[in-house]
Amino acid sequence: MFSKFQHIFQTTLVKTRRVHKQLRRSNEGSAAVEFVFVAPVLIFLYIGLYEVSIAFTVNGTINNSSEIAASFSTFEESLDEVNLANIMTASTAVLDYPNFDIENLSIDVYSVEQTGATANTRRIVGQASYEGSRANNIAPDLALSDFQSQLSSLSAGNGFVVAQVAYLYEPSISSRFVQTVTLLDRKTLNPRENQGSALIVTTSTGQERAILDCTPDDRRAFSCTSIGQYPETQ
Repeated sequence: MFSKFQHIFQTTLVKTRRVHKQLRRSNEGSAAVEFVFVAPVLIFLYIGLYEVSIAFTVNGTINNSSEIAASFSTFEESLDEVNLANIMTASTAVLDYPNFDIENLSIDVYSVEQTGATANTRRIVGQASYEGSRANNIAPDLALSDFQSQLSSLSAGNGFVVAQVAYLYEPSISSRFVQTVTLLDRKTLNPRENQGSALIVTTSTGQERAILDCTPDDRRAFSCTSIGQYPETQ
């Protein structure tokens, strides 16, 4: 009886050793095990690269948007509600990428001039702005003190246009790679049509030095209305 059990035990032991040797020589299943460890890291990296690439793309479109706003403004001798509404519409047309939200956008166009040879003859002669509902205070309100370096090189009667575009970028998948951040670009250009003289922002009723508030419709076409005007002396 004992010898019978001993034989079964030895036979089982031999078979076990044989299977163990076969498993040691076999690579089957090792790739699957490696994939289990590597896959989460690769997926993590791919998501990070996607988020970073989208952020860089958005930053590039913000730069294009401010350049369009500034450039289009310089082709006119004066700007009114219709001109600036069209400029706003054109500058947002390039902002076309997944998850873009116009409520995170802020656009400002300023016209600044120096009417004489002294600092007290410098003034803002008009402004048009749009601020989305989630873009409160993401871009600074510019004043004459922000333009001193540009104004110091101007001669009397000349001016320039400043376009400022800001966007509150929110990551589309995860904030582990890219945090919510304000992307801002500002362009300064001299007017072309009137050979450097400042552009006067007007309204259809003849109001000069106007401050315009612009809003988009569902198709991102803008309209602008006057909400005040800059004083003659600033």
